[in-house]
Amino acid sequence: MNTDVNSLLKDMQRGNWQIQPLGPSLDNLDMLVAVYDWPQDQHFDVVKIVGEDEAFAWRVFAFSAMTNPLAPKWVSWCHSGDAVGVLETVTGLPDPDSADFGNAMIPITDARFSVPEKYHDQITRPTSGTWHIAS
Repeated sequence: MNTDVNSLLKDMQRGNWQIQPLGPSLDNLDMLVAVYDWPQDQHFDVVKIVGEDEAFAWRVFAFSAMTNPLAPKWVSWCHSGDAVGVLETVTGLPDPDSADFGNAMIPITDARFSVPEKYHDQITRPTSGTWHIAS
């Protein structure tokens, strides 16, 4: 990945985003996924980077413990584009409870706004309710 993407990902990691490379090996990645679990809130921001020119991001309101931010049926925001643009946009979003954000509910029918199920066991949500990356 280019220097701008790496720099943005490092900033996100310092900001408590959990970042996981996914694929058969580190030399042969399918994608990189980043998840941010909003403190004291029921929202998750998710980014899926497929390549420098293809990335997707979405914000999910977790209606219940059954909500899977990795495969949402509804989102309150979504965006796609090149990796740098998507990362800059998602990290610049207002807090979910901000009046500037609103509370739209957008149905998701495009599978690109989800993480393939074969990777869900690598990114798990423990019973505490916070997300972590499985080791």
